[in-house]
Amino acid sequence: MLLAPLVVLAIHALLHPHSAPAGDQAILQLRVADVGTRHTPLVGSYQRFGWNQPGPAYLYLLAVPYRLFGSNYAALQVGALLVNALAIAGTLFICFKRGGLALYLWAAALLAVMIHAMGPATLAGPWEPDVSILALALTIVLAADVVLGRAWSIPALTVLTVFLVQGWATTAPVAAVLFLWAVAAFIVRAFAHRAPVDNSNGANSRAAAHHRAWLLPVIVAVAVLVVSWIPPVVQQLRTSPGNIGLIAQFIRQPHTTLGLADGYRAVALQLGTRAPWMGWALPLQGFVSEVNTHAAQVVPVVLVLLIAGCAFAARRRDSSLAFGATATLAVLTMIVALSRLVGGLFVEIVEPTWAIGWGALLAAGWCGYSPLGARTRRTILRVAVPALSIVVLLFGSLALADATGGPPANPPVDRVVRQVADRAVGVARTAHGPVLVSTDIDVRPGVPSTIGPGLLVLTLSRAGIDAVVGRDLANRFGDFRADPSRAVLELRMTSSGSAPAGSGWRRVTTVDPLTAKDHSTRDRLEAELERRLGPGLSPAQQFQRVVRDRRLRALDQRISRFDVQPALTLWARRIAKH
Repeated sequence: MLLAPLVVLAIHALLHPHSAPAGDQAILQLRVADVGTRHTPLVGSYQRFGWNQPGPAYLYLLAVPYRLFGSNYAALQVGALLVNALAIAGTLFICFKRGGLALYLWAAALLAVMIHAMGPATLAGPWEPDVSILALALTIVLAADVVLGRAWSIPALTVLTVFLVQGWATTAPVAAVLFLWAVAAFIVRAFAHRAPVDNSNGANSRAAAHHRAWLLPVIVAVAVLVVSWIPPVVQQLRTSPGNIGLIAQFIRQPHTTLGLADGYRAVALQLGTRAPWMGWALPLQGFVSEVNTHAAQVVPVVLVLLIAGCAFAARRRDSSLAFGATATLAVLTMIVALSRLVGGLFVEIVEPTWAIGWGALLAAGWCGYSPLGARTRRTILRVAVPALSIVVLLFGSLALADATGGPPANPPVDRVVRQVADRAVGVARTAHGPVLVSTDIDVRPGVPSTIGPGLLVLTLSRAGIDAVVGRDLANRFGDFRADPSRAVLELRMTSSGSAPAGSGWRRVTTVDPLTAKDHSTRDRLEAELERRLGPGLSPAQQFQRVVRDRRLRALDQRISRFDVQPALTLWARRIAKH
């Protein structure tokens, strides 16, 4: 039931493929397409502070379904769906092995709620924040399984840790800490339970068997770690200061960070009764995409339940404490990790906290149930089995119904950029040489941007055109593309009808996302809103008025339906060679 929405989304994506969105996903597809060429990435996707994610493991992973399913954006979506499907199946498998039907259904019910809350866009989204949710949920369960002594979960946990550490700096601390905690606990457990040494052959045989039981899994895990870190180490040795060096420099530099209080509140949003992972709306600050952490409960109920469950399991010395301790450590590590955040707390940054909230409630429930007496557990199970099954069927059906519409189409702005990019191909073919792609929309390192040269470069590259960018965008597009000196033609996308500075520019095309009627309607609605608000109000006061007044809020929502992105114009000029 839980995998059905993912299957439907994969089929829909392959039958009705969309082009890559005009933001980070376009650059992601471009870098995945580079895998296997002489420009195979040695580091991960770009980071907005001028460096890259620690390693290319996720790019390499996506390259397999990308080649198998058509080498287009739909193939990336299928790759993300496969990762999510493996995470769901792995989570349920471990839960069934460790807790039987009770833990299996409890995990399935909570997964069903979270999968429905994620929706088609997140489930099929190949962007690193999207795929981190279910992967981190599996990491929590796998770490607890290793703590309980299953040796062959160590290689699986290693693979997931590499995936999460190399793929995205936000999930790196949590994944790394959970890995170290699980391995350390496993070592302590292994030495605590090793067979006593004596001179009898039976004891020696038992000791040898115990040694062999964990030796091979550890060798496999070490091999995975060594092989997976070869590309970033090679990149570090080839360049100076190298990507790892840049990350280290950034960490050492003084920054204004989010702080522990807001880090706690950001995680606490997922531990309350209105947690976004359960389907409630994520509270935002005004009209921006930054999270409003002050909407969190001071003492969230799930955190209280988790602490109480851990205390109960510890008192009874029950194995469920492994789940409780692992989930608690995940909560604490995520709080510390977010407290060190530099810049705004954007929506995508808190996506991994969904898995933290899910894991906390999973562990709290299991720590409260598992230590009970056998008769009490059987009594609870008589009610819990049908109740949890209904939850799985209900939310699974809702997720399946949402999936029948397929992954959402690109927004109007992206379709406008696509039209500009398609028109750029014809002009670029006449250049008979490398083409420099630029834009007047701010894409400086450190400034988030949804529209930039990404889709233009991707479209030109897929058409077999050698597209290059400015040197400041090397971490986004690869060093080999950041060489404008090779270009014989420059294409620039602007949001202004005026020609860019300099001579020789000619207009190629202008694409407006709004019709003349749309412009007229939007102008009329904006004038009406301005009249109702009255003069002399600051933007903050205007926002408060709109929030409090239901009619003003409805009018503002009507305005927001129109895409306010200005018309985009593509310009071209020849580059003189000296």
